[in-house]
Amino acid sequence: LNSLSGIDEITDFVSGIDRIAINRSVFTAVTGAVSATPTTLAGLGGAFAYDSGSGELSYNADGAGGQGAVVIARLEPGLQLASDFLIIG
Repeated sequence: LNSLSGIDEITDFVSGIDRIAINRSVFTAVTGAVSATPTTLAGLGGAFAYDSGSGELSYNADGAGGQGAVVIARLEPGLQLASDFLIIG
């Protein structure tokens, strides 16, 4: 976590091997069920978006776009994210 920006810097992420854990008690717009099986961005209920040009992973608290999305992490640009997310707590 970058202490100045509050944005996680995720380096060397490998889709299909690494996982990003999404805690439902923090990210309340997530609609998927807690599961040990990884899910896609779509499985998170539209609350998250990845910009492959910038590498930014954003969270939209209302899950619909009415509120502005907030960047929560930076990954490498150009990743082809798949079932890389675990819904926890």
